[in-house]
Amino acid sequence: MAAEPLTALLSRALAESYALMLKSHNYHWNVTGPYFKELHDLFQLQYEELFLAVDEIAEHIRTCGALAPGSLREFAALSQLSEPNATNSDMEMLEDLARSNDAVAATFRAVLRAAEKVGDDGSVDLAVQRVRAHGKAAWMLRASMSRGGAKSEARSAPVTRAPRPPRLAKAKAKPKPKPPTSPLPKQEEAAAIAVQPRSARPGGRPRSGAKASG
Repeated sequence: MAAEPLTALLSRALAESYALMLKSHNYHWNVTGPYFKELHDLFQLQYEELFLAVDEIAEHIRTCGALAPGSLREFAALSQLSEPNATNSDMEMLEDLARSNDAVAATFRAVLRAAEKVGDDGSVDLAVQRVRAHGKAAWMLRASMSRGGAKSEARSAPVTRAPRPPRLAKAKAKPKPKPPTSPLPKQEEAAAIAVQPRSARPGGRPRSGAKASG
């Protein structure tokens, strides 16, 4: 039979584990926010693990020769955890559960020290398992909190716009092509006009005595 201080600590550890299970279940039901699905599943994972743990702790208390507490009144008197608050935000729920896991782990460390003093290897093994389990649970909760913090920091960060690229200078209009010039030199062109009949010259009149056609 285990010493009375050890069984008292085990009873307190049982009560706090049960209270943490209820808190995790409460937050599983009531969590809201952008990470609802992830946290809903995480809280379920943790309260289901705690449900199995409280059964193991209670049965271990019985193997130590003591009665396991099992009423809400007894659990409320033995546990030092705060009550769940269903109006908490998702990040507040994570923080509350992480602190609660730290508190239960501290209680199991006290169980470990008491069990080592009296040489109760069974209680030592149980305490080591639970300290490890609550440490992992707290780590998972805080890792989920860091994502929410990063998102809120991103929202509060000032929005900076990239500078506009400089405007390109307008391309200069291409000069219009000049009309084609006569392939003949100017002197040859004048001579060619001189040998033409007056009527064929540009702006020329028909010679006197010439009959009008038609």
